[in-house]
Amino acid sequence: MTDFAIIAAAGLVTWVFRASFITLVGDRELPEASEPVLRYARPAVLAALAASATVGSGGLVASVTLVPRIAGAIGAGAAAWRTGNMLLTLAIGFGVFTAARIAVEYAG
Repeated sequence: MTDFAIIAAAGLVTWVFRASFITLVGDRELPEASEPVLRYARPAVLAALAASATVGSGGLVASVTLVPRIAGAIGAGAAAWRTGNMLLTLAIGFGVFTAARIAVEYAG
């Protein structure tokens, strides 16, 4: 029961910090110097989420299970860079992932 109380208290403190920042500072204008930096925040967060989903939360481990995911990510990245078409990017990324997964299964 003590472990649950500690986790609940940590969650509550975290929520209070986040809520207080939003409620106390949320209506203020941002400084002009921070706006060019914040322009890159959304793409950086998206890239971090994609990288974490690709290699997993445990970090990059030398494993054959990572090969299809990394190949699919590279294929999708190349398609996005070359075409700019989201549907084509998804199709190529998934196709490369599937082909690499089949190749790894039959090779091993």
